[in-house]
Amino acid sequence: MSLKIEFVELATRKGANVSALCRQFKISRETGHKWLKRYREHGYDGLEERSRRPRNTPLATAEELVIAVLEAREAHPRWGPPKLVVLLQRKYGDEVPSRATVARILQRFGKVRDRSLVGFSGHSHRPLSTCLPPRQWGARTHASGCTC
Repeated sequence: MSLKIEFVELATRKGANVSALCRQFKISRETGHKWLKRYREHGYDGLEERSRRPRNTPLATAEELVIAVLEAREAHPRWGPPKLVVLLQRKYGDEVPSRATVARILQRFGKVRDRSLVGFSGHSHRPLSTCLPPRQWGARTHASGCTC
């Protein structure tokens, strides 16, 4: 913050060269002019860091739909997102979220259980079959068992 204040105080003096000050402070001219504009509009309060968080999220799921998803899950606790989407489409028409959005809503509210690994008992560390030595190419085996 003190860097901004120092820059603005020097830049607002009569005859100040903003480009030279930007080079001196190692900031871009765009940033320097942005700081000056904020100072002229809001004073020293305009130099404070601003939040980069968006003010609104236009693609966010409506609260009514989130509640509908959670109510559908309460009514059918074993159903996953694909079945819940079909149920919601029958009830509300095409204004329902996608399967992935329903899955994220369920995950966010802790309505998803981890899958269990049923049937897997671990590795036995034993070979599944016994291996035979490789057969030699071109060798003939007689009834007596010798190879010529």
